[in-house]
Amino acid sequence: MPPQSISGGSCGILYDSGVGGFGGNSERRFKGLLLGAFFWYNRTMKKTDGKLSRAGVSGYNKPKRTPNHPTKSHVVVAKEGGKTKTIRFGQQGVSGSPKKKGESKSSAARRKSFKARHAKNIAKGKMSAAYWADRTKW
Repeated sequence: MPPQSISGGSCGILYDSGVGGFGGNSERRFKGLLLGAFFWYNRTMKKTDGKLSRAGVSGYNKPKRTPNHPTKSHVVVAKEGGKTKTIRFGQQGVSGSPKKKGESKSSAARRKSFKARHAKNIAKGKMSAAYWADRTKW
């Protein structure tokens, strides 16, 4: 059988159907080359989650300050197991949580009250806003 054109036209790639000519395995070798190139491309290209780029964070479980957001002061893309979730937390514009080093008695009382008030939600783990507020702000 004469060689056949894959794409048709003058610049198409020729392969042989198995009788004489190019050795009989040309079609299989050509398909193997295409698949090999495809898998190489998939392995070398970095896969990014759209949630990361939308939130503007550098990676999972890395909180970021959002000074231009109208209501929330921080954002994080939380990942636990196979689940991901974009979480916005913290009230924007509040003088907020005090510094821990050399804090006054009133600051220590505020911190203690926050942790007691939100203890159940903090215990829920990475997929809750209270967890991230406690870890980042308080």
